Amino acid sequence: MKRGKFKKAVIHFEKSLVASKVLRGAKGELIAELYLNLGIAHDSTRNFTKAITCFDSCIEMNQLASTKAILCKGIALSKIGLFDEALNSLSIAIERATDQKVQADAHVARGHIFDMMNDSGMALECYSSALLIYRTQSDSEELVSSTCQDIASTHMRENRFNSAQTFAQEAFEM
Repeated sequence: MKRGKFKKAVIHFEKSLVASKVLRGAKGELIAELYLNLGIAHDSTRNFTKAITCFDSCIEMNQLASTKAILCKGIALSKIGLFDEALNSLSIAIERATDQKVQADAHVARGHIFDMMNDSGMALECYSSALLIYRTQSDSEELVSSTCQDIASTHMRENRFNSAQTFAQEAFEM
């Protein structure tokens, strides 16, 4: 999967999942992690329905990987236009996340959805929340830059050129 060969990753994750279920039973951290990774691989091959099913399987196991699965499910739901369900899933991810990066990633994903729904006020609120978190993290320059670009783009669509320039400049300087 790290090499971008997602179709092969799907095959290997499915085989690993079957073998792990036979050896370990239907539950466990490893199986939850396999469902999460299989969902990510399906998402990358644009098979969003299967991805959502895998994320749901991970979430049902209520393991450590479930918060990331909730985040990934929200993103996949947004890709098929189920914005209300996606926003709900991402809100749950924000509430449950103990990892601040997961929280920030969920805020950014919510911002993208609100942008698609033409709600720039909520989009900016989400991006700003993410930016506050990313700025406290080490090695997050790329995430800060990307979020500043999202904010600048939203300001541009609303014809707030000075604000857009401020965030675009910060993104460029990263």
